[in-house]
Amino acid sequence: MATALAIASVGKALVGIIEDAIPVALFPDARAAFYQANDFRDTASTARITEGLSWCLYRVEPNPIHRNRAPRVAEDGSRFRPSLPVDLCFLLTAWARTADQQSRLLGWAMRTLDDTPTLPAAVLNRYAPGSFRANESLDLICESPSLADFNNIHELMKPAVTLSVAYVARVLFLDSTVPLVEGPDAQTRVLRYAVPAATGG
Repeated sequence: MATALAIASVGKALVGIIEDAIPVALFPDARAAFYQANDFRDTASTARITEGLSWCLYRVEPNPIHRNRAPRVAEDGSRFRPSLPVDLCFLLTAWARTADQQSRLLGWAMRTLDDTPTLPAAVLNRYAPGSFRANESLDLICESPSLADFNNIHELMKPAVTLSVAYVARVLFLDSTVPLVEGPDAQTRVLRYAVPAATGG
C-alpha cells in the first residue's frame, strides 16, 4: 500500500542502501547507481560507473498470490479501489576494471543484502521520504530469472555481458485514489407477481 510513485522509490532506496554500506577500506572508488537499458550500451557516458554496483529494473509483474484483494480502507474509513500488488525484478551488476575486483564487489553486495532481506518502511523512506506507510515493508529475494528474462538480459548487455545477479522486491502494493461510492441501504422492498396468461381450452 504505497503511492503510485513507489516503484521509482524502491530503486532509489536500493541504490542508497548499497552506497551507504560500501566499505571504503575495501572499495575506495566504488559507488552505486540506478541504470536503465541504454546505460549498459552507452560506454561513452561520463556518468557510467567504472567501479561499483548498479541496479536496473528490468521487469515489473503482478504478484500472483495477492491478486484478489478487498477494497482499501483509509484511516478515516474511506473506501478505495483495491491496491495493485506487483513484484519488481532488478538486476544487480558489478563494475570494475578487473575480474577479481568485479567478483569481490558482487560477493560483498550479495552478502550484505542477504543480511537484511526485509526492507521496512523506515529504511525505504530514508531514501524516498513519504513513499511508504510505517507498517509497510518489502522482501528482497535473490532469485534466478526465467529463461526468457535471462535471454533478454543478455540482449540488454551486448556486446559485453557483465557479472550480475537478479533480485525480486516482493510485494509492492500500489494504492488507488479512486473512491468506492456506495448507495444508501435499502429501506423498502417491492415485490410484483406476474399473472399467468389465460390459456385456451
